[in-house]
Amino acid sequence: RSTDGITWTESTLPLSSGNGIAAAYGNSTFVAVRYGSDAALSSTDGITWNSRTMPATKNWNSLIYADNKFVAVANGSATNSVATSTDGITWTQRTTSSSTRWNKIAYGNGVFVIVPDTGTNAATSTDAITWTARTMPFADYYSVAFGSDKFVAIPWLTADTGAYSTDAVSYTHLTLPTQRIVQIS
Repeated sequence: RSTDGITWTESTLPLSSGNGIAAAYGNSTFVAVRYGSDAALSSTDGITWNSRTMPATKNWNSLIYADNKFVAVANGSATNSVATSTDGITWTQRTTSSSTRWNKIAYGNGVFVIVPDTGTNAATSTDAITWTARTMPFADYYSVAFGSDKFVAIPWLTADTGAYSTDAVSYTHLTLPTQRIVQIS
C-alpha cells in the first residue's frame, strides 16, 4: 500500500501463494479476487484484509468497480464466468451470452464490455446481470479500456491493430504504431 505512489509498505494477505490477483476500489472498499480459485479479499483500509468467497472456483482475472458494483470476470469457457457484488463481500454468479474465455472488462457511458481471451465473441451489459452477445473485428483480446467517449480494445497477436467503438456494439479498425519486441538472453 502507498499514500503517495512512491513509498510502499508491504501487507500480508490472508491467501496462500499462487496465481495473480485482480484488484479494484469502490464503495469505500478495496477488493481483490484470485485467479484459479474461489478466493476473494476485502478491506476498508488496505491494511487489514478479510477472506471472502467467490461463487465458484474460476480463473478470476479482471475486476472493476463501476455503476455502484464490483464486477469480476473469469477466464474460463463457461457462460457463468461473471460475478457481481455491491459490497465486495457477498458475490452473485451471472450468466453471459456465450461460453467464451473472457479476458478483461471495462465500463463507460452506462455500458459494461467484456472482451474474449480467445475468439471474437464479446458481450455488453447495462447492469452486469443481463449480457448481450457482440462480435469483435479481431480475435483474442489482451485488454479493453474506456476513455474519451470510446472503448478501445487491443488484441493479443496483432501488434499493429486494435478496435474502437463509441456504442460498444460496432467497432472500427484502429491502426497502432508497429512495435518490435526483442528478447535478450
